[in-house]
Amino acid sequence: MRKLRLNRELHERALECADAIHEPFAEFARLCILHWSRGALRDVATPSRVLSATDGDAVVSLYDTDLPGSELRRAIAAGVIDAERRRPPAFRTDKIEGVHYLVEAGE
Repeated sequence: MRKLRLNRELHERALECADAIHEPFAEFARLCILHWSRGALRDVATPSRVLSATDGDAVVSLYDTDLPGSELRRAIAAGVIDAERRRPPAFRTDKIEGVHYLVEAGE
């Protein structure tokens, strides 16, 4: 097990991405690191502000990795950015359910 300090904003965004795929943070991070190691995320531009980590930021536990901390942060940031750009925009409407439309359960 390895401890890694992550920028708080990056950690919160990674948690949202993990929730979107119904996985815990550690599994989402493992997938990011796997794709990073295979070169699939190396072309994703990552802003330097999410790569820095200070004493007040989040500390996470990662398993089975021997990459340096800076590369782990870059892999997770690239995975978050890639996942966020693939996510469809939130559905928004001014209509009110039950007044303007009905939602029926599918079979």
